Amino acid sequence: MIIYNLDVDSRLKNIIIQTGDKQNKKTAVKALMTDWNMREYDAFDNLAKFIETKVSGEVFDIWGALYKKNQYTESHSHKDVTNTFVYFIDVCEECAPLFIDDKKIIPENGKLVIFKDEVHYTSKHKCDHDRIIIAGNIK
Repeated sequence: MIIYNLDVDSRLKNIIIQTGDKQNKKTAVKALMTDWNMREYDAFDNLAKFIETKVSGEVFDIWGALYKKNQYTESHSHKDVTNTFVYFIDVCEECAPLFIDDKKIIPENGKLVIFKDEVHYTSKHKCDHDRIIIAGNIK
């Protein structure tokens, strides 16, 4: 697992909110989830390019998610990928943590977590603050 702390591009949050939910909770993400590939937006593409400089491979999926109170992500892993990542862009100290193989990752604005294809999930989001993240896969 690799962790970076980055400045958050303010455009990312607005793009996620404006895009809205495109997955209708049909994935492991039981929250608002954008399209699978958001690289058409410069802010997303810049993040993907940064990640590609840190690991071997290409970011082929990158999406946003916005969690309201009581929303979560089911336990799952990503098949046929080299790495997966989660980038926290608008969170507070009460926001639901990320668990990777049962290791608790406390969300912090600007924290980028890159990890192997390990089982991961997010517990139910308990606070009133929207928890906004970007996630993706690397091949």
